[in-house]
Amino acid sequence: MFYDKVSQMLGCDCCCLSSFIYLVGLLTIAKKKIKGNKPLELQEKNFKKDVVYLYQFPGTPTASSMSPFCIKIEAFCRLHGIKIERRNTFAGRGSNNLLPFIELNGVQHSDSQLIIRRLTQIFTLKNYLDDHIAAIGHAVDRLIDNHTFNLMLLAKVPVIDKFVGAIAASNGVPSFLVPIAAILGGKYMGKKMGGRAAISVGKFKEPEYKELLRNDFTQLQTILGKKKFLLGEEPTLVDCTALGQFGAANAIPSARFYVHDLIDSSEFAPLKEYIKRVLMTVKLLENNYKEDLVYLFQFPGTPYAPSVSPYCIKVEAFCRLHDLKFEAGLFQRRNTFSEHGQNNKVPFIELNGEQYCDSQIIIKRLIQIFKLKAYLDEQGEGIGRMLDNHTSSLLMIAKKAEVKNILTTISADKVPSVFLPLVTSLGGWYRAKQMGKRAAASIGSFTESEYNELLSSHSITFINDLTQLQNILGSKSFLLGDEPTVADCTALGHFGSACAFDKTRFYLHDLLDSTEFAPLKQYVERVKIQKAHLRAESAFSRNPFDLFVLLYSPSPLHSLIHFLCSLVFLDTSLV
Repeated sequence: MFYDKVSQMLGCDCCCLSSFIYLVGLLTIAKKKIKGNKPLELQEKNFKKDVVYLYQFPGTPTASSMSPFCIKIEAFCRLHGIKIERRNTFAGRGSNNLLPFIELNGVQHSDSQLIIRRLTQIFTLKNYLDDHIAAIGHAVDRLIDNHTFNLMLLAKVPVIDKFVGAIAASNGVPSFLVPIAAILGGKYMGKKMGGRAAISVGKFKEPEYKELLRNDFTQLQTILGKKKFLLGEEPTLVDCTALGQFGAANAIPSARFYVHDLIDSSEFAPLKEYIKRVLMTVKLLENNYKEDLVYLFQFPGTPYAPSVSPYCIKVEAFCRLHDLKFEAGLFQRRNTFSEHGQNNKVPFIELNGEQYCDSQIIIKRLIQIFKLKAYLDEQGEGIGRMLDNHTSSLLMIAKKAEVKNILTTISADKVPSVFLPLVTSLGGWYRAKQMGKRAAASIGSFTESEYNELLSSHSITFINDLTQLQNILGSKSFLLGDEPTVADCTALGHFGSACAFDKTRFYLHDLLDSTEFAPLKQYVERVKIQKAHLRAESAFSRNPFDLFVLLYSPSPLHSLIHFLCSLVFLDTSLV
């Protein structure tokens, strides 16, 4: 009966729904029926004495788990120096059919409240200074884990699809199915979360639950006052509870919701500093991301360019220019087609637990964080904006005629040959249409004949951009002098991505190969060398298509669907 109702809601059959829920970790109810009342079986049979084995939902680079209650348990163990080993799981469940649960010295304990009580008893811990503070701590703890938690659930519903997508991706769901899993799973989980919250704290409209959540934050900040931690100068159990809720909210940086708006506001700056202080005290994320390591999420590259996106190349070039080098361990590429930042685009970076989007903003944040000396004067900004907007849009128009060839290059060894003409035709039509819309939004809408005029050998517009760049360059080594700046990184991005495919030539190549623009072509080569030899990728060696083919050996139809689904989520800068 349960499956029938959910199947009707999602529009799929029971078998499909069961498989989907299992893949994305939504099997709580179904698994209970499957398991029945089987005797409890220890997961860790060769356990070490006094080591806590924590079975939890997996984490991300910015949170040790996506569950606030799992984070709470780990924080408590770290706070008290208890040895702990994570056991990430989606299907595993404790005696209460939930996560987290722990195994300690051959005994299993479930429910975060009871787990902490058992740890307190077994290790003879003192969670609070006296009974009065313990009573206050218990009250605040229940406020956070019940009232605040359920209000956060309501606030999270609009972005729950991004959380489900992350769960699906990390649980082995093929990349082309992740968007589908996110949409269907998001609807299912959103309804489930809303129902749970309504039972726990009441059914509210959006302005009402936001008002109540703001009030909870205000009360927590009032309790904090000028103290380091909620109940004094030393962290206690209630701080672990708070860290669990706030930490889990930041598990997927791209999934921003009302909690982030509150925490990032000046009104709650003291609360935000408190959360960071607790995090540093328990050192919860020490194994998830490396300090000062830039994680760049970008479109994959080719043997001729490190990425097919000019904005991704721009960011990497800037990092290399300022010695955030790949070789030194300070720079790492994360190739992706389906992941997107808070602005729903690529590239984005994650640095020290924070996410930054948009190549222009990313570079400004890197300058601030690493205290870099960068040429960001008005002249440099102007050149960068011309390249990133006007020149980029003209390049996009120039590429439209070659979209089919580019897609053929990308898909040649990923899609069965029988489907290749269909893929390149449909994909080429779709991408050309998207590129036209983007260019029209940036520089204006033109008829086909006007586009052709823009790209003809007499096109003053496109030639003028290159002419002005060459005039700015003059006899200098780089655009603004004898040392490269941000403007050169931007130029390299656009010229470099245009050369990502060796057999795909368009109007830009004709211009750069002419004697008229020989100095500009020499300049581009000079910038490439100066940027510490930007590494090109070996033919899509780390993209989702290869991983999918390697692990799943799909049918030709699966490969076709995978490729077409991925196309929908590509930013227009790909081609």
